[in-house]
Amino acid sequence: MKQLLFILLSVLLFTACSTSRNSRSSSSAVTPRAITSSTAPSGNIQLDYVQQYKNIAMSEMQRAGIPASITLAQGILESASGRSELASNANNHFGIKCAGNWTGKTFYKKDDDRGADGQLIESCFRKYNDAQESFFDHSEFLRDPRKSNRYGFLFNLDKRDYKSWARGLQSSGYATSQIYADQLIDLIERLRLYEYDQPGVVDIKPGEIIPESVPPQNRIGRVNDVKVVNTRPGETIADIARIYNLQADKVADYNDRAYTPAEYVPPGTRIFIQKKQKSWRGQATHHFVKEGQTMLEIAQLYGIRLDNLLKCNNLQSRPGAGSRREDPPARQTRFQ
Repeated sequence: MKQLLFILLSVLLFTACSTSRNSRSSSSAVTPRAITSSTAPSGNIQLDYVQQYKNIAMSEMQRAGIPASITLAQGILESASGRSELASNANNHFGIKCAGNWTGKTFYKKDDDRGADGQLIESCFRKYNDAQESFFDHSEFLRDPRKSNRYGFLFNLDKRDYKSWARGLQSSGYATSQIYADQLIDLIERLRLYEYDQPGVVDIKPGEIIPESVPPQNRIGRVNDVKVVNTRPGETIADIARIYNLQADKVADYNDRAYTPAEYVPPGTRIFIQKKQKSWRGQATHHFVKEGQTMLEIAQLYGIRLDNLLKCNNLQSRPGAGSRREDPPARQTRFQ
């Protein structure tokens, strides 16, 4: 029988450099800044909701490990696409009640709680300053260690397996509806929300060219909790540094000296305007390498400093100051 040889190209993103992640706790996490889309309203309230909150959902996926598709679908369903009484008056997009440990603001409305006489009484719901706080607290609610016996198993699921996540939320009693999972799955598939479950990107795709009409602040996305922009035609590192009031040499350093400050950068190239992380903060531990892809390209894809990525993979650092032409190709691992 003819043997088939499969080539698995993988780069270790994190495991060999685990100290930085293990030292963080949920109590020290910082809510990521919202990045709103400049897309005009479509007339479809569900699609408009996705455009408005997809970046927050993807940031939360990177930070907390909950699929962005699930977060968005729950937000649409629980908040009536942001138009429910709770969302409008309390910025509560996920129907989370106060519970015994809540010390923040509150909002009362009748829901499904009943008094001793069986009559509906007002329920206490959490109230937030803005919608972003609601998204952040939704993640913290699900991954609260005190609820690990209820929701903990979800975090052992594949982050791209939205069906298992939806069914798991229903079985764990997040909602009382017997069709809750089906409703989430329908939203995810109809609106293609699963496309937002890919790791590493927050609405800034490699090769995407931002129109000239988009103001500077709306060009900024986040990858691995680091600010990044995509270049426009004819831009240099120095141009980008000037736009964001930064030193050109620092921006070049942030990007591992892939380009000199005065060098024209191909349009649609990711340029980080903050120092990249030492390791990947998402759930993935390996990257499967495309043919010809370099370690620098992977470092830019995931927002990881190149030298740290090389170290995690037991590869030698670049000679001298380095440039994209000195970057080693990604290592291959073969399996039969």
